Amino acid sequence: MAQTSHPKLLPLTPLQQLRAGRLPVRLTNLFVGLTLFGVAMAVFIRAGLGQAPWDVLHYGLSTRVPLSIGTIIILVGLLVLLFWIPLKQWPGLGTVANAVWIGVAADATL
Repeated sequence: MAQTSHPKLLPLTPLQQLRAGRLPVRLTNLFVGLTLFGVAMAVFIRAGLGQAPWDVLHYGLSTRVPLSIGTIIILVGLLVLLFWIPLKQWPGLGTVANAVWIGVAADATL
C-alpha cells in the first residue's frame, strides 16, 4: 500500500500567516465557513432542535443576561482567548474571526 505525503503545518506567527499567499481565497473561505456556522447555529436555535455544548452555554447565558446570543458568543469567545495569555501564544486572524464573526452571523440570522 502506497503512503501519501500530507503537507506539514508550519508554526507561523500571525503576520507570517497573513503573508503566506493566496490571502483573498483563504479569507473568503474563512468567512464563508464562519458565516455558515453562525447561520447553522441560529437555525438550530430557531428550530428548537437542540444545540452543541458550547451553544448550550451561549443560549443559557443569553436567557439570564439582557444581551443577544450573538453578543454572548462574541464575549465568551474573547474570554476564552484571554486564557491564551499564560500560554504565550498569539491567536491568528482565523481564531479571532471565529470568536467574533460567528456571533455576528448568528445575530444577523436570528
